[in-house]
Amino acid sequence: MARPRPYLHTTSPRLTGAGGLPSFDAKARPLIRLQTLGAAVVMVGELRLSAAAGTLFSLLVRLTGAPGMMLGRDVLRRSLWPEQEPVRQRANLRQALYKLRGFGVSVSMQGDAVFLDETQVVRSFSRERSAATFERDVTLGHEPFGPYLPGFAVPWPEYQEWLDVQREAIHADVRRVLVEQLRQRRDRADWGGADALARWLLQFDPLNEEATLTIAECTALSGSKREALAILDRYLAELGPTAGDIRLPATMLRKRIAEPASRRRLSFASTERHFVGRDDELAMLTLAMRRARWHDGSAVLLHGPSGIGKSRLAHELDKVATIEGMRVVQTSCRESDLLRPLSVFLDLLPELMSHSGALGCAPESLAALRRLVPSDRANRGSDGSSSAPASPTESSGGAPDALAPTLAPREPMPMASSLRRAIIDLLAAVSDEKVMLLIVEDVHWIDEHSWDVLADLIDRVGAMRVFLLVTSRESHARPHRPQRVPLSLRVLAIPPLSADSCLLLSRAIGEDLSAPVSDELGEWFVRASEGSPLFLRALVNHWIETGEAGGVPPTLQGVIEQRLSQLSGDALRVLQTAALLGKWATCERVQMVLQHTTAAMVALIAELELEGMLVSKTTLFLRSHELVADSCAKRLQALSKAVLHARIARTLDDEIERTSDPSLLLPTLQHLLASGDDIALIRVSANRIQALEDCWQPTDTLRLLESIGPASIPVADAGLLERTCSRLRVEIGFYREELNLHTGRFELPVADDRISVAEAESALSLADSAYRADSSVDRDQLADFAASLSTLTHLPSAVRLRAAGIGLVILSNQCERERAEA
Repeated sequence: MARPRPYLHTTSPRLTGAGGLPSFDAKARPLIRLQTLGAAVVMVGELRLSAAAGTLFSLLVRLTGAPGMMLGRDVLRRSLWPEQEPVRQRANLRQALYKLRGFGVSVSMQGDAVFLDETQVVRSFSRERSAATFERDVTLGHEPFGPYLPGFAVPWPEYQEWLDVQREAIHADVRRVLVEQLRQRRDRADWGGADALARWLLQFDPLNEEATLTIAECTALSGSKREALAILDRYLAELGPTAGDIRLPATMLRKRIAEPASRRRLSFASTERHFVGRDDELAMLTLAMRRARWHDGSAVLLHGPSGIGKSRLAHELDKVATIEGMRVVQTSCRESDLLRPLSVFLDLLPELMSHSGALGCAPESLAALRRLVPSDRANRGSDGSSSAPASPTESSGGAPDALAPTLAPREPMPMASSLRRAIIDLLAAVSDEKVMLLIVEDVHWIDEHSWDVLADLIDRVGAMRVFLLVTSRESHARPHRPQRVPLSLRVLAIPPLSADSCLLLSRAIGEDLSAPVSDELGEWFVRASEGSPLFLRALVNHWIETGEAGGVPPTLQGVIEQRLSQLSGDALRVLQTAALLGKWATCERVQMVLQHTTAAMVALIAELELEGMLVSKTTLFLRSHELVADSCAKRLQALSKAVLHARIARTLDDEIERTSDPSLLLPTLQHLLASGDDIALIRVSANRIQALEDCWQPTDTLRLLESIGPASIPVADAGLLERTCSRLRVEIGFYREELNLHTGRFELPVADDRISVAEAESALSLADSAYRADSSVDRDQLADFAASLSTLTHLPSAVRLRAAGIGLVILSNQCERERAEA
């Protein structure tokens, strides 16, 4: 038996040698990769052999499809050259094998058989059709996928017969793998992957029930119920009316999809139908909900700021539960419910008692619950029909329930344990008939008694067929953390959408409304929305309606104002200060501006985090949504805003004194300008002129100083402002602009002990600009003036060093070495 050859690196053929045949190094054997599913190609190294290659392609396909890649010579001759003489057939076979060897294919004849070295053939999905190779090659897109050798046919009867049998066998293997993969995707609630697999499966089996139902379910989950019903109608029509029980699964699914939505369920507009970025969370919730079928219930609390997508996630889970035949019971809390005992269950009990499963509830429990629900509501289902069972107490004429005094309307309604048991008994009875998804939204507004019942339910839900989903803005229920938090309650934070998901969502909305979103616009949507789906949709809709990208859309203004109104005064001031500081807003700076203690600052930041007002990337910086920052800054009155700007400037200036950080100088000047304190702005600029040079932002600083109105500058500070701007223009290189300001009065003062610091500074700026911008100036005079200033001891060292530097540049460029050294 021949020793198996190891895998080798692929090599491309070199077209050399006699007859134009490729010549290969005998030790370098290229790998053979079959691409027969979805394409008719065999790759030999980098050489591509398609069906156009004729006999060579057919020979390779026949050999790789044979058991052990071994086939009799007689079979090959009859298959490939059926109409030729035996002598000619043998010659053709030898010639074909010779050409394959020339391409680097290891093929040999031993006795009456032709052998292909199977270690040279890559174990791809086209060769080994298993779940592992499918995940590795097809799922990751490493090779094409589709029917076996599409469009490939041969005129040779024996070969075509083998091809038909091979195609059916391979398609059967592919169907088996696809069905297995489809069930795994459905089990882990990967709806996107399940939809793709189902559509692939229909290529091989157009009437496959599981694939058709999966596509209908995924289509309904995407919001296209009409299209989903059309898919099922076409499938039922193809089955025909005589199909009998085979039609039952599709008929039941059609009924579940077509049934009207509950009045409590959300209705999303066409621009809000896209659901992106929450696949992992939905899959986790779906798997937990499915476990409730086997009396393995659980409870999950979704929390996050308003607009982050909690209700949308609950709505998508609602659709999954409806399609999978579960009963969905849903309610939401309102702010007024805080003063309404048992508000959640007073809303839910009429619907729960209307289901036929309520008959399994204990008679004493039903009797207690009927005292909470008017008989006309308890006897009507969600569709208005009378379907509730009769009260056992009323029908039997029993005595009034013992809980009647406890539940008198004028009493504060203490929560008796028997009443809690009655509500949970009813939920257990209704869920025993059909698995229940119970959704309670906005539990941060839940009343104390309702939370007590929910806490009891969470403790017992592990043995029930109930999946409980509650949503809240806080990481716990109730406005403040309740004393009782069940350990079995799983808390899941909903994070902001990723940048890729935000970009995908904005483009999908734009495509729906025939308004393509450019890359630049998409980046602004991503930055401004900060991962909030509510903000993102509002921004895109506002841009589509008005053509404006910027500011706060009217649809969001009310939402943001409502959220800001719920903050305490101190928390709002922290947010406003952080908005004015912008990217410089650290906890320490905000604390120093507002003069809060550390304990108070920690409490205020915690309040802002609970309300979802902060989007902190690190522990140091306080960042909020761009739209929220704009809105809270606009709430400041003019005088209050000026005071805050002045206080921020003072804080940053003090920090420059401590740290010598030049990057803080420009924001300090900007806040001084915004505060209206032009005098302080001029003095800080002049005192920190060296720092302005170090921060490498003289252009922005010059533009800022030139924006000061001359009328607001005192006469005593006018010269200081002029000298500062002259120095900055020289630093930037605006020599011509500086020189033009002195047209007609270009003269240098006498460099002696009588020259002042201000005169020296102005003269040096003028000399530097004249030297660089005026070719007719007397450069020796400029050099002598600079050299004289550098020797005056009454001038500050910074002025003398500047003069020496200017003189050195002039003399060096004049090639006057001796004077430059002096």
